[in-house]
Amino acid sequence: MRGSGNNEAVKSTASTQARGDEPRSLDDDILDEEFIKISANLPASVVSTLRQVAKLRGTTMTEVLRHAISLEKFLIDSQREGGKLLIEKKDKSMIQVLVA
Repeated sequence: MRGSGNNEAVKSTASTQARGDEPRSLDDDILDEEFIKISANLPASVVSTLRQVAKLRGTTMTEVLRHAISLEKFLIDSQREGGKLLIEKKDKSMIQVLVA
């Protein structure tokens, strides 16, 4: 999601830090690829949420979808490598998010 300052927290740095490279965004690897137009049938509520997220981030619905797919892939790969997704709540307690 280029141009949006709100996605700075979503970075994949684990693999690049091990090599000593500069941290890269989850989306950086696909910027030079050929783009293919697709269509998808989504429930109206999902499209509404997609529009809301795009508006909040100041980007397009396509960018939100592309980023969501990249994030999903990153989470799956990280979990397969033994990683865990932990979220710290306001009260400092931690919850684990399982990726199905």
